[in-house]
Amino acid sequence: MRRFLIAVVLIMVVLSGCGGSKQTIGRSQTPTKGQISKEELRNELDKFEYSFISRMRQTIDSINAASGTRRSKRSSTRMQTKIVESLHAMTASDDAVTAFFDTWGLVVRLRLYFEKGAGQSAYGDQQSQVIAFINTAEENIDRIGQLFLKPKQFEELKKSIYRFAQQYPIERDYASLVVYATQQEESEAGVLMQTLRIPMAPIRALEGVDNTANAISKVSDSIGRFTDIAEQMPESTRWQMSILVDDFEESEMTQSFLESLNDFSQSSTQLVEVLDTMPEQMPKDPNAPPGFGMRDFDTLLLNAGQTADKVGNAVAQIQQTVDAAEMQKQLRLLIDHIIWRLFELVLAVLVLVWGSRFIIKKLQTAKAKKNQ
Repeated sequence: MRRFLIAVVLIMVVLSGCGGSKQTIGRSQTPTKGQISKEELRNELDKFEYSFISRMRQTIDSINAASGTRRSKRSSTRMQTKIVESLHAMTASDDAVTAFFDTWGLVVRLRLYFEKGAGQSAYGDQQSQVIAFINTAEENIDRIGQLFLKPKQFEELKKSIYRFAQQYPIERDYASLVVYATQQEESEAGVLMQTLRIPMAPIRALEGVDNTANAISKVSDSIGRFTDIAEQMPESTRWQMSILVDDFEESEMTQSFLESLNDFSQSSTQLVEVLDTMPEQMPKDPNAPPGFGMRDFDTLLLNAGQTADKVGNAVAQIQQTVDAAEMQKQLRLLIDHIIWRLFELVLAVLVLVWGSRFIIKKLQTAKAKKNQ
């Protein structure tokens, strides 16, 4: 009888260990007491990062489809690039708890930026879509905090994060976007720094056959996430190139070059007008020098050469910044077109100068014969 009771107790212990109820958060399992390990916290942050980027991309596509203006697309592309880079910086910490607090601070700062700060009117009629996106992101990061923080502790930390977000607001055009909440409290014994030392659950070993299946599922999720990140890499490169092209078009160097080209075109037009009226205004003295000589033509060619040098400098700077075949092809076509236009203008001026000198020579010869 005693052996039978011992066997029953052992069977109950084994069954309770293998089939204990667990709360499910998304695809992962968390203990019923709410305490999770740093490994599980890192997994939650990885899923949050992937979900954040996916939702942001959907929101931006919707905004671009609704507005359709180049300015809106450029603004959304800049937002997408800078926020993704900042999010990667926040989650890059080796410590999962530190990465969580830094990410939490970034999300709250973004919400204040779009709701009350410098970005509250960045997207006009489509601003509500951005606010809805960032509110959802804050709800998701709050949910992760509630997995390992006690309710009272969570509320206290949320207030601390909000004070941090107010103290370090995001400026216009996403300036000062990367600010680490944990680093700002290193000089003070703040609430965040105290929370970084809270004990976490140890790394969980396999507790049964059901955990083996769960581990396989996590490996599959990780592989799928890696594939998604690899697919986003060309898109991220395209974002950077798009911003670079816009900055190149609005740079002082490009504007100076266009102004020089415009001045050269105006000078060529004035030269044509002078050559058209030159036979009528020819001096009576046949030995007098013409109004426009080779020295003036040399000066004109020198100005054209300086303009071409500016083009070459622009190409050199772009090639040093971007190493993309498509970008170089587009810029090369643009530069070739500009150089060809310069060549046509110089050739036209050369023909006009030679033609005018020939006409003047003929007129002078005819006048000399008439005087004889």
